[in-house]
Amino acid sequence: MLEFKDDLFVNQDFTVMGYTGEWPFKMRRFIPSLFKEKLEVSGSHIFPKYIGWDKTDGTFKGKWMAEKKVDRWSKLEFLVWCWGVQDNGTRGWMKAKTAGFLKTQYLYANSIQKSMWYSYSLIFYDNQRVKHAERGRLLAIEIWEEIQRRYGIRK
Repeated sequence: MLEFKDDLFVNQDFTVMGYTGEWPFKMRRFIPSLFKEKLEVSGSHIFPKYIGWDKTDGTFKGKWMAEKKVDRWSKLEFLVWCWGVQDNGTRGWMKAKTAGFLKTQYLYANSIQKSMWYSYSLIFYDNQRVKHAERGRLLAIEIWEEIQRRYGIRK
């Protein structure tokens, strides 16, 4: 199997966004619905990788991943991490980070098929992957901006 994993933000420096205010841990309910809305996928394509909250000191962290197939060989993968503190009341702080990747997999059974995949990719599919990556980058930026809008974070 040939596998390619392209970072959608390879030439961009995104800083971690910060939030201080009311109910920062509501992010755990907001992210899955945001993925459904922006990526137009069902809940079976959204995976909460980790959600944890320590009630003793109010610290929390979470990681979510969503996948969107773009064609037979490629899919877009989006990740959102958040961590912070929400005290016993409603106030606290949170930091969040997003990432996006384009994953492509070609299956082959012998060296002839492998060389045909390389030729096909060089002649045609690399241009298509660039288009998929640009579409994914725009979706990732929309997700980033919607998190900022929802929490009132300035750019």
